[in-house]
Amino acid sequence: MKSENTSLLKAKIRIKEAIIEDIRELILTGQLAPDDVIHESELTNRFGTSRSPVREALMHLEQEGLVNIVPKKGTVISRIDVNQLRQALFIRTALESSNIQILCKNIEPSQIQKLRENIEFQKVALEIGNYSEIYDYFDQFHLLLCDFNSMPRIWEIVRTEKISLDRLHALAKTHMPRLGILYEQHIQIVEALNQRDVELCTELIQSHADIDYEAMNLLAKAGPSKLIKLEPQEIGMNNENN
Repeated sequence: MKSENTSLLKAKIRIKEAIIEDIRELILTGQLAPDDVIHESELTNRFGTSRSPVREALMHLEQEGLVNIVPKKGTVISRIDVNQLRQALFIRTALESSNIQILCKNIEPSQIQKLRENIEFQKVALEIGNYSEIYDYFDQFHLLLCDFNSMPRIWEIVRTEKISLDRLHALAKTHMPRLGILYEQHIQIVEALNQRDVELCTELIQSHADIDYEAMNLLAKAGPSKLIKLEPQEIGMNNENN
């Protein structure tokens, strides 16, 4: 009996995790947009499960800030919070800047080669126009920078914090032909690492944040919208500009 109960519990956890991963992916890729509504009944049918793991999954996603559970309405995909974005950009820039300053002094030729190989994959993805693969290779590039310092925990923190950034990228992709700029910056970062130019490496990492700020501002300019949860003063400023 105990073994049977344990197996049922494990199965329930697997279903819950599958629901979390599925919905998170739909949100982060923009397939589920802010203010879209999803219902428990749809998810129970989709996953062939009871309401219990569905509710637990939605509660987990609410804790991540991706959804809002509204009684008698359903689960609403949350808007992107500008304050959350700014904090994510600050955390990412601070951690990655410190990381690359250390790496720049200790980088090895074999590591430079791995970065160049990754950049080749970035180039192919850009030429094909495969948006999902582009950001996968971009993320792998930054993960390598942390792994080379034997500090993968840095990327784990960044990855957790950058959920709102991933949503921004998905929503801004039609406004953001600047992916090529990020690609060119990656090439420059590798060359700066090869030259052990700490100052230039730091400057380039910080320039990444400038591009994200630009994407954020593009989406915010329209005023109160479904895309970004704006602060009162920002809404007022944008209304004045319209």
